[in-house]
Amino acid sequence: MNLDPNWVGAIGQWAGATFTFAAVVVALHEVVENRKQSHYDRYDSARPVLSVSSKHDNTLYPIRTQQSLNQGVRVNAGERD
Repeated sequence: MNLDPNWVGAIGQWAGATFTFAAVVVALHEVVENRKQSHYDRYDSARPVLSVSSKHDNTLYPIRTQQSLNQGVRVNAGERD
């Protein structure tokens, strides 16, 4: 079997182009997914979470964000008399 080097080169060029195109599609898909996840993370970190703790002598209504819950930071919105 005698293969023409031009055909072998052409097949190699097509294979390379096909796999390059597939790699670009996968990379673009990853970029889109990472941007979505970044958007969701920013939204979740800014969303306030109401945490009510009741004590008989001092009732606090701390308002926390998702980020402060992750870091253990407490922000008090006010005290009730």
